[in-house]
Amino acid sequence: MKINYEILKNFLRCNNGIKLIFRDNSNILDIYLLNSIILSLKLDNNNLEL
Repeated sequence: MKINYEILKNFLRCNNGIKLIFRDNSNILDIYLLNSIILSLKLDNNNLEL
């Protein structure tokens, strides 16, 4: 799946309860909403710029 970083950036800007956290020593990005994981993404690299 290709990630559209502009859409992700706009989504985060509009949702203050969202947190992005990379798992230690991995390329998996967990997206949290109110302390619960709502989405996990496996990225080609972890050079995500928002």
